[in-house]
Amino acid sequence: MALERMQQLAHLTALRFQARQADMAKLMRQEAALRANLADLLAARRANAARAHAKTDVALAAGADVRWQVWADQRRAVINAELAQVLARRAALAEQLRIDFGKDQVAGKLLARQIAARRKARGKRDDQLS
Repeated sequence: MALERMQQLAHLTALRFQARQADMAKLMRQEAALRANLADLLAARRANAARAHAKTDVALAAGADVRWQVWADQRRAVINAELAQVLARRAALAEQLRIDFGKDQVAGKLLARQIAARRKARGKRDDQLS
């Protein structure tokens, strides 16, 4: 019965570790998307500045560039705040992931020891019977 319980424990720790890995992957995708948004915003800002410097865009000459710059700054602040939250969650999750990895490794080793001990005991019994 102890072997069955150890197998269940090893299975549960493996599932928990896999779930944390999936959570980490999701956070990393969120981080990548936010960083891509920031990069796109920066590229658009550079393009806007180049057009403003060339003075070839009528909308820019009419003052739309100022409103766009204000919007871009506000959007960048929002993205940076979201990115900071994702990075904080990722750091906390990384610690939980390390703990779950350790538990999974220990459970696997304990299960392997228990299986080896059971095989050894069966071998001794078989030797005594022959």
